[in-house]
Amino acid sequence: MRTRFGLLAVGLLGLLAFSAAAEEVLSISALLKDRKGHNGKNVCIAGKTSVLFEKFSRKGNHYYSVWVDDGSGKIKVFSFGYPSFKQGDEIEACGQYLMEKWQSGRVFHDELTAKVILTGASMRSSRVAISSMGVVALDAPPEKAPKR
Repeated sequence: MRTRFGLLAVGLLGLLAFSAAAEEVLSISALLKDRKGHNGKNVCIAGKTSVLFEKFSRKGNHYYSVWVDDGSGKIKVFSFGYPSFKQGDEIEACGQYLMEKWQSGRVFHDELTAKVILTGASMRSSRVAISSMGVVALDAPPEKAPKR
């Protein structure tokens, strides 16, 4: 039974790796020009961060949002957890883009919900795969949150 499960897991990972494409980083202006075409899809963007906001939800989950600007435009990125970067750092964020997101009675426009955020040498290095199943980090080294 364990062997079958192991083979199934390896097969599924192989299928995901085969069908997933390495990340293509979109310019923010290209993303915003074709909002409807990208709505609900997984994309990667990169740029300089500003206005980093951190908070705990009512359920006790830490989350943050940050504006990312690549010189052609800017977009808000949301993610759960603690940021692995400081305000002003360059990042690559990969996740689902939504033109309109409803959360707890509030509406958010043009937001990327990041599943993977890369910094430094990890950026644009094919360490993220985007497939129909979602965004997956490929052998990305664990990054620690900066000291506060």
